Amino acid sequence: MMEPEKRRSDFEEILARTIIIVACFFAFTYFLTIVLGPVIFFFTKEGAAVSVMHMNGVPVCLFTVISFRIPVMPNAGEVFLFLTGVFFFCLLAAWKFRESFHSVVRKGTLCPTGKLFNNFLVAMPIITSMLLIVFLIVTSLQSSVGVQTEPPPEFQQEPPFIQFFELSYAVLIEEIGFRISPIGLFLIIRTLEAKIRKGIMLPGWERLKLFFTALIYPDKAKKTVGLKTVSDFGIRKGISLGEWIMIFLTAFVFGLAHFLVGNWTVGKIIPTFVTGLVFGLVYIAYGAYAPVLLHWFFNYYTWVLFDENAIVYYPYFLPISNLAALLIFAVGITGWIIFAIIGVKKLLKLKARQSEPSPSLVRT
Repeated sequence: MMEPEKRRSDFEEILARTIIIVACFFAFTYFLTIVLGPVIFFFTKEGAAVSVMHMNGVPVCLFTVISFRIPVMPNAGEVFLFLTGVFFFCLLAAWKFRESFHSVVRKGTLCPTGKLFNNFLVAMPIITSMLLIVFLIVTSLQSSVGVQTEPPPEFQQEPPFIQFFELSYAVLIEEIGFRISPIGLFLIIRTLEAKIRKGIMLPGWERLKLFFTALIYPDKAKKTVGLKTVSDFGIRKGISLGEWIMIFLTAFVFGLAHFLVGNWTVGKIIPTFVTGLVFGLVYIAYGAYAPVLLHWFFNYYTWVLFDENAIVYYPYFLPISNLAALLIFAVGITGWIIFAIIGVKKLLKLKARQSEPSPSLVRT
C-alpha cells in the first residue's frame, strides 16, 4: 500500500506562492529592461551620440590572464545591439532550462519548494537579492574601517551613457574571461576524461556535441558521461573538489583583477570575490547563461531600472522601479533569515544525533 504524499505545511505553501509571485514580477522587469536599454541608448540625444562613437578594437579576455583586442572598429551602437541580443538569448535560455519557467510556475504550488529552483529565472531574484545584501554589508563594513570601494576616477568622470556601455560590455568580456573559458576548459577536460575512463563510445558528432555542452551546459554534459550532477545530487555532492577549486581560484583572480587591472580601490577585492564565487557556482549548476545574467543584473539591469540618468527618460516606470527596489531588499533580507533558520535547525538536529547514546547490545 502506497503512503499518502506528505502534505505541505502552511509556511511552505505561503513560501512557494510568494516565490512564484516574486519570480513572475522580476521576470517581467528583466524583459522590460532588455527593451528599455536599447530605447534610451539609441533614441535619446545623449545615448545616440555615444552609439555612433567608434571603438579602437574589440577587447577580449580569455582564461583570466589572456587579454587582446580584435583589430576591428565597430561603433558602440553595433556592439551594444549585439550585447543586448546576447542578454536576451540568455534570458530565453533561463526561461527554458533546466525546467521551463512556465512549467515550474504552473505546478509550483504542488511540487516541493526546492524544486522551484530547477528554473534559473525563479532562482535568480532570490540569488541576486541575497547577493546584493552581502555586497552592501561587506562594503559598509569595509568603509567603517576606512577601506573604500570606489571605481577608477576616469570612469567616474565619463558621461553616463559611456559608463552604461562599458558596464554592459564588461558583463560579457568578464564572464567569458573569468568563468566560461577557464572553468569551461576544466569541465571539458573532466567530461572527456570520464568518457574515456568509462569506455563510453560516441560517434564524431556526439563527441563534438559533448565538447560544447560541457562548455555551455555543464550539468547535462556531466550526466551524459555518468558524473554526479547538481540537478540529481545537489550542490554539496554534485560539484567535485576540482570544480570547487576552479570556482574559488577564478573568483580570487576576478576580485584581484578589479584592483590591479581595473584600478578600483582595494575595497573592491572582497565583494567581487564573493560575487565571483556565486557566478562560478551558478555556471556549473545551471549553465553559461546563468553567470552572464547575474553579472547583467548588477551592471545593466540596475542601471536601466534605478540609475537617475536612465529613469529620467521614463518616469512613468518609476512605480515599477520603486517596487523592484523594495522587493530586492525584502527578498534579500528574508532570504538570509530563512537560510539562517534552516542552518540552525540542521545544526541542532546534527548535535542531537551526536548526543544520542549508542544502542546497547541485546543479550540473549
